[in-house]
Amino acid sequence: MHAFSTAHDASQHSFDVAIIGAGPGGYSAALRAAELGLRVALIDRNPHPGGTCVHRGCIPTKALIQVTQTLDNIQSADRYGISAQITHIDYGAMHNYIRTMVRETSQGVSGLLAFRGVQYFTGTASVSLQHELSENTASAIPAESSSAVSPNASSDNSSDALSDARFAVTIEPTQSSQMQENKSSSPSQQHEPTQLTARHVILAVGSQAQPLYIEGKPLAWNQSLLNSTGALALTEFPQSAIIIGSGVIATEFASLWNQAGVDVTMIVRGKGLLSSADRRVSTVLTRELQRQGVRIITHRQVTKLETGVNLGVRVELADTATRTASDSMQQSRETLEAEIALVAIGRTPHTYASWIQDLHITQELPSDTHSVTSAPISVDSHYQTRIPGLFAIGDCIAGPQLAHRAFAQGIAVAEYIAGIASQPAQEHSIPRIVYASPEVALIGLTKEQASKQPQYYDIHETIYPMTANARTHMLGQTGSITVVSASIHADIHSEEQPIVIGIHMVGPHVSEFASTAQYIVGHALSVHQASQYIFPHPTFSEALGEALLKADGRPLHMR
Repeated sequence: MHAFSTAHDASQHSFDVAIIGAGPGGYSAALRAAELGLRVALIDRNPHPGGTCVHRGCIPTKALIQVTQTLDNIQSADRYGISAQITHIDYGAMHNYIRTMVRETSQGVSGLLAFRGVQYFTGTASVSLQHELSENTASAIPAESSSAVSPNASSDNSSDALSDARFAVTIEPTQSSQMQENKSSSPSQQHEPTQLTARHVILAVGSQAQPLYIEGKPLAWNQSLLNSTGALALTEFPQSAIIIGSGVIATEFASLWNQAGVDVTMIVRGKGLLSSADRRVSTVLTRELQRQGVRIITHRQVTKLETGVNLGVRVELADTATRTASDSMQQSRETLEAEIALVAIGRTPHTYASWIQDLHITQELPSDTHSVTSAPISVDSHYQTRIPGLFAIGDCIAGPQLAHRAFAQGIAVAEYIAGIASQPAQEHSIPRIVYASPEVALIGLTKEQASKQPQYYDIHETIYPMTANARTHMLGQTGSITVVSASIHADIHSEEQPIVIGIHMVGPHVSEFASTAQYIVGHALSVHQASQYIFPHPTFSEALGEALLKADGRPLHMR
């Protein structure tokens, strides 16, 4: 059977693993599980794999950033003695470039899935238990789950190996899958749901943009009030934009739109961008975007928002520090207008489906939580829910919503199901990247976070200015690297040497050497060990080497 079978190929299929969601977590789990010899079904509403990351997130956004960085490079060419002028932007060609990057990335994933024999189903899936679990079975998961199977269990004796399938998966065809069926199936075969059974199910259902709530009610998306998907769908750059939020998505769009000449205003509830980041990184990033022309209004919240065909968007603000006092709010009110508004205040797990609620696998939310529509799925250290054999990974579980985190989780779950003693992803050292100008890379703990954990003492913070880096200086840019080190109580190391517990960077191209920082933090290298790394010269990455030398008391190109 062809790897990309559609719903009409058979009425029932049995699998070792059924995976719902073909984003980074889902397709990485599918590829690894198939590589280990398991029979795998991958299900998604989109006939083209990749999920939000490939189709509406990472890939199109970074392709758009490539476009706006090119515009910015041309506009700053005078610095290098080059006279250049932008006469116009061919928006059709620009969008064709972005669509090509998305299509080719998705096709690459499709080819890998087909090569490894993964069966792909297009439709909306739901999961139910084949047999009701006892209360004891459902509430307690053993340290070594009996759900693991040998990688070869289904390769020779499929019917025997899959006879104890725990889960029933129903796939309702979507409009796109129905269109495919209409080309090759008879009327009696069309629009029929597909029934699968599986011994294990992995939920990789992703997340969705969180709407803005005003007076307890969510505002509906429209042509002027956008989430990130709507922002990517714009046919042209707007003249002006208000961005509500201060996180990764808000910062990236502020940076790229500013490079494209858009008049950008950011509305921030706190004192700066990336409020959970290292304080120096937040300060440098906020200052740099302001220097580039982005208006950042801090300590404000939206109290009213109006949109219209000819109106664009009108936003009314109030001071967050005095929002409980009506007289103070009246004095501090401010009204802004723009062509569009982007709401980028976070994403919520895509767990609102009734069948997910019926499984009772999500976390309980506080009773006063009105701005979050769905809760993350609860999992153990192996990403298994309270139901043995049912796993969840990626954006639908608690933690940072990152594609590379989902990749690692997908691989780990596939190996665990196959009976391999794999290690779950090291959550504390997963890099968090912001593709703004300048870029941001956050790995490990900040000094403030470490001070709240009792195992750490003698916590130090080393600051290295990236203006001392030759390549950064050549670009006329700036940045900063913070190295956080500490000693550990009851440390198993024989020598009492401080280890690196955090590296936080803001500057040009820092995303490209974030993996080096992850290795240092993830392997708990001592400051002295880490400072022994030799970075090539002249590179942007040698700034990290200089910061580590300074942390070890041996600064080189600085006082």
